[in-house]
Amino acid sequence: MSDAVLAVLTEILDELRGLRRDLARADSGRPAQPERFAALLPIVAEFVGQRAFNTAELIRHALLPEAAALRAGIMDAVGVEHQARKLGKWLRRIDNHIIGCWRVHRIGRDAQGAIWRVETVDSALAHSNFAY
Repeated sequence: MSDAVLAVLTEILDELRGLRRDLARADSGRPAQPERFAALLPIVAEFVGQRAFNTAELIRHALLPEAAALRAGIMDAVGVEHQARKLGKWLRRIDNHIIGCWRVHRIGRDAQGAIWRVETVDSALAHSNFAY
């Protein structure tokens, strides 16, 4: 094998190892950067209350002029403003995890995707070993 081919194969192998490390970190079971959601969950709760919602509805609501705080919270937590699917993936990563005194919980599914609810949790539970 020539040195050029060997160099390319070595580079590909290094890249593959890096991708595997990244995937292992992403699949670790803990939500990535839960502190980003510590600010978003109370904002979502303020806008939707105890009502169930899907991410498309939340994104549509965030586009209203009076929902600038919700729009900014979604942008800070997820990094995009208008992508319901990406927001849903992030919510799935924190499903049933306690972040601060909040928990987002997937309660079902309909034709538009997952249905979510943001809940407050008891302060004793929020300070347990299961909280982030």
